[in-house]
Amino acid sequence: MNQQDLKFVFGWKLGQIDHQASEHKQQVVYKSDWDQHLIAGMQFTSPDLSSAISLLAAQMSQIQTLQPEAIFDLHHKLNDIGPVYILTFLFFLTHGQWPIYDKYAAIAVEAITLGQVPGSKVKVSQLSSWRGYTKFVGKISWICGSQNISREQDQALWAYGHFFET
Repeated sequence: MNQQDLKFVFGWKLGQIDHQASEHKQQVVYKSDWDQHLIAGMQFTSPDLSSAISLLAAQMSQIQTLQPEAIFDLHHKLNDIGPVYILTFLFFLTHGQWPIYDKYAAIAVEAITLGQVPGSKVKVSQLSSWRGYTKFVGKISWICGSQNISREQDQALWAYGHFFET
């Protein structure tokens, strides 16, 4: 992965890809305010994604040799970029071997695991550790039959998660 690939990964996670224009031009087109989103507006801090992209790109050859847990731990060194962003990076780096973590997918996974019905309240802890992520992955494997889930399954979990209160 190079700097452009990383820009795409984080742009995709932040919803900054203009899909209609990209299809029309047959190349990735970012939304006009993408540069403003390189400083991600997060709940408590605004990490500089451009610094993280540069750091990851510069160290890519070493990063590719790391175990997934060590890649996850990189989020501590990337200007407060949280686990969700680094897991998105891990998903793309491993070509989908490790699923993306998303709040709504996590809600859906927890609801399905506990047998909750839509509309009920589901408690999901904020992801902060590799152990917490591997628990999430284990539940995904139980639900989907594999930790390597399809884009359609990921979208279905995300959509289903919106039917619950947190």
